[in-house]
This record gives sequence, C-alpha cells and structure tokens, in this order.
Amino acid sequence: MRRSYGKAPAALLTAAVLGLSSVAGMATPAMAQSTSSQQEAPHYAPAKLKAFAKTALQVQQINKAAKEKFQGASSKDEQETIQKEAYADLKSAITSQGMTLEEYNEIASAAQSNKDLRQRITNYMMKMQDSGGQ
Repeated sequence: MRRSYGKAPAALLTAAVLGLSSVAGMATPAMAQSTSSQQEAPHYAPAKLKAFAKTALQVQQINKAAKEKFQGASSKDEQETIQKEAYADLKSAITSQGMTLEEYNEIASAAQSNKDLRQRITNYMMKMQDSGGQ
C-alpha cells in the first residue's frame, strides 16, 4: 500500500528551490519581470533574515544532495523515499532556526519580488559563507 503525503512535500521543495534561486541571485526571466515591478516587502527583523539566510544555505545543501540521490534512484519507491527524507531534512533545517515552514516560504516569496530584501539576504549569506559560519 502506497501512502500519499499530498502536495506539501513537493510544495516545500519547490518553494525552497525557488526561494534559494532568487536569494542566491540566479535570476530567471520570470524573476527579471517581477523585480521590475517591485512590491514593498514586509519588514523583517535582522535576526529573522539571518536565520533565513542560514537556513537557505542548509536548504541549498539538502536540495543538492537530494537531487543527486534522486537522479541515481533506480525505482519510483526509491525516489519517493528520497523525497520524504529530503522533506524531513528541510523541515528540520527550517525549524532548527526557530522558523516555521510558513515563515520560511513567506520570506522566500517576498525575496523573489523585492530586490532590496533579496540583496539583504544575499549579503547575510555571503558573510556566513566567508566566515564559514553556516
């Protein structure tokens, strides 16, 4: 019997990838359009943005590892297991920084549509990578 986990894991993975892509500065044509008509982002405390940046770095590593495992999977069951593990790892990374999944997705979405917010997060991420303090 196959257990369905619904759309939540896929949605989280998608949000994590999209949020990370925009934050890391890997602009896509759709993003280029959305940044030209920037929306005002809600205010986030620096501590919250630092937590998001740290989480985004962890999410990047989790997604990279999951993608590699997924591509090497030999069956649908193995792919499902990889997805479930990645979802659990993503959820753990997000909550370990004191954020909820909703907060993480909200900030990721706001960063996609607001260049200034995206730049602030990118700056935090770069500082963390430079200091080795992921």
